[in-house]
Amino acid sequence: MDISSSLDTEKVLKTIVKDAAIALRADAATVALLDKDHNTLSYPCFHNMPEAGKRTIAEKGIDEITEDIITTGQSVIVENCLLPPDVL
Repeated sequence: MDISSSLDTEKVLKTIVKDAAIALRADAATVALLDKDHNTLSYPCFHNMPEAGKRTIAEKGIDEITEDIITTGQSVIVENCLLPPDVL
């Protein structure tokens, strides 16, 4: 699906996540949306993500990676989402 062919946010995000995984040659991928007002990240869609790596929302302070993303607003590529955050 061409991203511009849909106005459905969920479909667009799923396409972006899948295409990013393919481009990065990743086994799995997700996208996090930053809510600066509530200092949270929401994860609306996943591509090939194992259940153990899925979460729907993360709050500031839950782990170092989430803290960095919320504080800086910068994206992060995590090599192994199943490792504990202090190991990453």
